[in-house]
Amino acid sequence: IVRLGGAERLRYRVEGREVVGQLVIGRQWKGGDDGFRLVADIRYLQTLSVHGAAVTDAGIAHLKGMAALQRIELYGTKVTRRGLEELKKALPRTDIDYRRGALLGVQGIGGSDGARITYIAPGSAAAKAGLKALDVIVEIGRASCRERV
Repeated sequence: IVRLGGAERLRYRVEGREVVGQLVIGRQWKGGDDGFRLVADIRYLQTLSVHGAAVTDAGIAHLKGMAALQRIELYGTKVTRRGLEELKKALPRTDIDYRRGALLGVQGIGGSDGARITYIAPGSAAAKAGLKALDVIVEIGRASCRERV
């Protein structure tokens, strides 16, 4: 999966089981729909983040047996509403976040002083804009903003 452009985050062992906390598949994904067969082989995957990859309904169909998945993020993919509904039926206990539009490409943690960036997706709009991990977003929609690190 890594050779195809996927990135694992937070791999650990629980009671002898290999757990992958998060698998991120982004625009650099070279596995196409068929590569999602390999994703489905990860028995203890908690979160699958598909951000900007050209996956379709055929690709996510491979995920239908992954009952251990707690969360799936489908952002900026080619998955249709119909494909999404079929996946939701197959995985009723999985939180599925589906977004069609553009992505900024950041993850963060909210706090009283703003949102601290914890991750910047390579090649994303955020990376191109010069945002960095540990930056704090204090305001959106203004021409200027303060930087605090």
